[in-house]
Amino acid sequence: MKELTLEDIKEFKKIYNTKENKEIEKDITTKGIDYGVLKPEIIQENPFIFNVDLPSYHLYDQLKSGRCWCFSSINMIEGNIIQNMNINPDDLTLSINYLTFFDKLEKTNFIYNYIIENDANIDYLYQNILNNWCGSLTEGSYYTNFANIVKKYGLVPSEAMPETKVTNNSQKFLILWSEKIAKECLEFLKLKKIKNKNELYETKKQKLNEMYSFLSKVSGEPPLEFDFNYIDKNGKLIELKNITPKEFTNKYLTLNLDNFVFIVCNPNIDYYHKYYKEFSSHDYENPYLEFINLPKTELKELIVKQLKHGLPVKFGCRISISPYREINILDTRLHDYEKLDIKLLDYKEGLQTRIINSEHGMVFEGVHLENEKPVRWKVENSHHEYGNQFFVMNDNYFDRYVITANIHKSFLTKNQLEVLNTEATKVSNYDAT
Repeated sequence: MKELTLEDIKEFKKIYNTKENKEIEKDITTKGIDYGVLKPEIIQENPFIFNVDLPSYHLYDQLKSGRCWCFSSINMIEGNIIQNMNINPDDLTLSINYLTFFDKLEKTNFIYNYIIENDANIDYLYQNILNNWCGSLTEGSYYTNFANIVKKYGLVPSEAMPETKVTNNSQKFLILWSEKIAKECLEFLKLKKIKNKNELYETKKQKLNEMYSFLSKVSGEPPLEFDFNYIDKNGKLIELKNITPKEFTNKYLTLNLDNFVFIVCNPNIDYYHKYYKEFSSHDYENPYLEFINLPKTELKELIVKQLKHGLPVKFGCRISISPYREINILDTRLHDYEKLDIKLLDYKEGLQTRIINSEHGMVFEGVHLENEKPVRWKVENSHHEYGNQFFVMNDNYFDRYVITANIHKSFLTKNQLEVLNTEATKVSNYDAT
């Protein structure tokens, strides 16, 4: 049949009208999908108990913003800073606003540089910049950019640059930011016809000055130096006067941020290869995100190894399939979606169709092992508005929805290090998750 007819609808209705279907319909239409197909017994199988359990520090909340990449990166490294400062964990929070201010400024600079330096015809630039970028600007980013920003601009305590009403609820900002960049891009495309590169770069500096002003008015202006006083664990008063963000970072952050390797598990491209995707870095000279592709079993082994050495693990996964509110369990068995006549995609199918992707960054802070195999994982989540501060992730959820992780290269095996040291092959952004 090609056309859907009323006779078809009558037939569907006859098949559908069973006692079982009507009971399911009543449950879901009154309780909602998550609770209408919930299997409560699965909750009891996921206790919040872990035999590898790292301490949790300040519980950051990104509220209504898309900055999980920055929150999860901070959660991975802040223990190192707290330890080196010998400070009570409750006495230090690091400014996410400071870092994401410069992330937005660097993104803007990258787009302007791309227009100025790219010698493609104007029609191509119109399509690539305006259609692909300006209409889809987000606060999302990667650990690589986090590391680059920290190395370039440093870190500051949240008191030096606290969150604002705009940074905590960024939807309107994103609309205005996208429109401003689109307007400037149109102007640059016109100027390319009549100005040389030196003149364009002078114009770019003016536009970046305007962007700095705009960002400062909504986020607050980032400090060039700050004061910070605290009582250390020995009861000694520590006074930091007129310290710059880079001086603060160099003094207290002893982790080498460049030593974290981006690991992806994508069965649709070859394992044990090093790849790169374009336009994922702020650095115009090297705008690539490199990663190595490993099987899921090896990804798990690396995460467990890093956790056993006391270092949290930033990772990316799909989260939208799961309930946030009230239930803090991530388990593929938690909902009986077959009651809705739905069979979920497996991991490979999900990546192929982009239904499964790294839509949210969180941090592993523990794992429960049985016979040295993971059973469940302790997850810190920065999106408290949509649920709990911590999740218990069953290993079956890891198998289906965890895609990426950032692992310190000291934990890589000899074979994995050899892969890391090979030449990277370009892969489409579609395949890079």
